[in-house]
Amino acid sequence: MIPEIKHYPATHFVSKNVETSFTALAQTVERTLIDLHKQPQIDFDALRYPVIQYLNTSGMPMKNGAIHVNIGMATKAPLRSEGFITSILPAGKYAALVHKGPYLTLVDTHAQLQEWVTRNGKEFQKEVVGGEVVWKSRLELYLKGAESSPDPGVWVTEVRYLLKEKSK
Repeated sequence: MIPEIKHYPATHFVSKNVETSFTALAQTVERTLIDLHKQPQIDFDALRYPVIQYLNTSGMPMKNGAIHVNIGMATKAPLRSEGFITSILPAGKYAALVHKGPYLTLVDTHAQLQEWVTRNGKEFQKEVVGGEVVWKSRLELYLKGAESSPDPGVWVTEVRYLLKEKSK
């Protein structure tokens, strides 16, 4: 797949803020989404697709440090749920790359997209706070996954990074 720059609108998002390790991320996502689906006040017709919003990723390169993420679902409208945060994924220009295949190879897709952005002279919306990189909006959107097919070869995840707008 070839990376693209696309403008995306703001998207409603219901999530849980979690600190976990890279190696425990898949289990943490599964547990969090199960908890969300157990919420009695959730309107399931309003849910769209699972999303991970990476906030800081200092633990990812070594794969055993802590990472800070919001795990939840994109929604058609704001949702309120006990223990979950209602927010909005920001609108803007994103570098996006569609990943087809198992989740284990998403690291390679992130690396490909990061390299492409750098090679094309674009910059991510991020900052360094206390020595850690904090992302404005770094996302994985799970468009087709294990719930729709047991075959990881057909799973579809879109990786998106919000880009800095050029100063005028």
